[in-house]
This record gives sequence, structure tokens and C-alpha cells, in this order.
Amino acid sequence: MAEEIVNTTPEEVEQVAVAEESASKGSFWKRLGANLKERWRKFLVTTKRKPQRLAFFPLIISTIVWMFGVVYSGQATIYDDIPGMGLCIFVNTMLSILTLLLFMNTFPKRAKHMNYVMLALTFVFMAVMLTCDLVWYIKSYDVHMTAYNNATADTLAAIEPGLKAFPIVLTHIVLVGLSALLLATLPLYRKLILKINTAKVVESNELKEEIDTSAEV
Repeated sequence: MAEEIVNTTPEEVEQVAVAEESASKGSFWKRLGANLKERWRKFLVTTKRKPQRLAFFPLIISTIVWMFGVVYSGQATIYDDIPGMGLCIFVNTMLSILTLLLFMNTFPKRAKHMNYVMLALTFVFMAVMLTCDLVWYIKSYDVHMTAYNNATADTLAAIEPGLKAFPIVLTHIVLVGLSALLLATLPLYRKLILKINTAKVVESNELKEEIDTSAEV
């Protein structure tokens, strides 16, 4: 029996390695794309079941932002020494937590309809928070900007917490306002979300066999 010896050159070996590496990279990106697509589909399925989460998410973020920034806004309030500013900070701190509880009770797990009393209280608490934010921001900003324009080395350190608190309060205003807007327009975009096709597409590989039907000679 004759044996055929195949000799491979280093260039051929390198080409095979490069081809295998490119194939593995292609399969990796393909799997990653499929994984991200599946995660997005699951997110849409969850959103279709509970679309109110779109309004709840910015409300949670607003509470976290406020809790982290209340130290700076509290120090700025001490510096301002304006009547009622401390009350605004206290009310916002309490309502940031209570609004989360009201929101969760607005959409009970096993109930078919939302709790309209809790919904009304949620909007009231959001309106109070936005009012307190705006009142505190306008009055404190005026005091701090006046002090900043005439600042010295000693006064600059005293107004620094207020300068850090202003962007935090603005972020809180935007997030609470966004949550209120999404909650108010929930009946509108819920219908649009329900129209999204979230059916899982299963690809099937069909084996096709080509049959030669030519006449035999």
C-alpha cells in the first residue's frame, strides 16, 4: 500500500491558524450579538407587563441623588440663614422616601387596576418636592452668587458646599419631573409598548438533499 506524505509549509500553517482565529472571533461576536438581542427582548417583555417601571426608575435615581447631596444642601442652608430653607430640605428628604412607597402601592401586584388614591398622593408629593426644590434653589442661588462675586479666601470655603449642591438639586428636579411626566403619560405609551413584537424567533436548520434524477446510461 502506497502512503502519500503531505508536507505543510510554515506559511500554510500560519494561514490555517489565522483562519481559525478569525472564525472564533466571528462566532464570539455572533454569540454576543445574540445574547444582547435576547436580553433586550426580555427587557421589552418585562416592560410590557409592567410599563410603570419606566416612571419608577428615574424616581429611584432621584431619591439616591438627593440622599447623597443633602449634606451639601444642608450646609448651604446653614450658610444662607434664610427662614424656611431648612424646612424645604427636611420636607424633600421625607417625601423622597414616602413617594417611593406611594408609587409602589399605586400598582399593587395582584390588582387589575391601579390605586387612584395613591396615584393622586404620588402626584401631590412630587409637586411639593418640585416646589421645595425650586424655592430653595432660587433663594440659595441668589445668596451664594452674591457671596461668590465678592468672595475672599475665607468666604470661598464657606460657600463651596452650596456650589456643589446646586447641580445636585437641578438633577433632582429633572428626575422628579421626568418621573411625573412618564407617570402622567403612562396610558399613552403603554398602548405603543404593547404593540411591540417580543415573540422569540427560533431558527431551524433544514437539511436539504439534492437528488440526481438523470437517466442512467
